[in-house]
Amino acid sequence: TATTAPPTQIQQGQEQQQATILILLQTFSYKIPQMRGTQDLPAIGYVETFSELLREGYEEYRSAILASNDALQDVRIAPVGQAVLHLYLHDPDLWEQLYSWDDFHPS
Repeated sequence: TATTAPPTQIQQGQEQQQATILILLQTFSYKIPQMRGTQDLPAIGYVETFSELLREGYEEYRSAILASNDALQDVRIAPVGQAVLHLYLHDPDLWEQLYSWDDFHPS
């Protein structure tokens, strides 16, 4: 999911220029292993592995978008997946409540 932040004014000498910042909303891992195309991920360490692959993937998207689009000032990542991983590691009861009845969608 991508969201574009409202443009801001940047002073450059005498001229003003519109700056566009793209924000990518990082998704988070599925709750249970072997779901919807994740059969190759290990059952042990599943959430950690899935989360790390998501983090790496979003960094690659960020780099590719910046390299191919001169109009963007920056591409930022809202690290939702990393926040959910933190809950998984430090508050498993709350992490369990983040998912809907289908163990896939957020609650």
